Amino acid sequence: MHTLKLDQHDLDRKYKEAEFHDRRERLRHSDVEEYDRITKNKQFYSVNRASRSFMERWLAERCRNGAEALDYCCGLGQTVLTMAQYGARVSGIDISAQSIETAQARLASHGLADRARFVVGDAEHTGFPDASFDVILFNGVLHHLDVSKAYPELA
Repeated sequence: MHTLKLDQHDLDRKYKEAEFHDRRERLRHSDVEEYDRITKNKQFYSVNRASRSFMERWLAERCRNGAEALDYCCGLGQTVLTMAQYGARVSGIDISAQSIETAQARLASHGLADRARFVVGDAEHTGFPDASFDVILFNGVLHHLDVSKAYPELA
């Protein structure tokens, strides 16, 4: 059995990441002006938006027939929803409990809560057994992670 040991730097980094995303999601509901101020970087995701149609086609092909899918760092659950709509059984993991709550509500509002499960957790140490998923998607998150830990976890 492998015992997970995180150094103080990892713990501090992950705490700050979770707190930022939890705060952002609370502000989305309580202080729209502040939410808009802290999310002005949306313009930098235009490349991401441009590749959305490719991603949609890719997911449509791979998520049918009950494929096991993972949305790695699922945020607010939009991609979990897309995967579930295409027919996958989806797991979403994110460090932010507030984001997971929003993602769960999103799936429930579309009648797809039974197609998804969510985990508030550490993407660098997911706890998922090897070879658990047919499809893994991550989108716009690697800059938040220590890739020397994230890549082996994804593999």
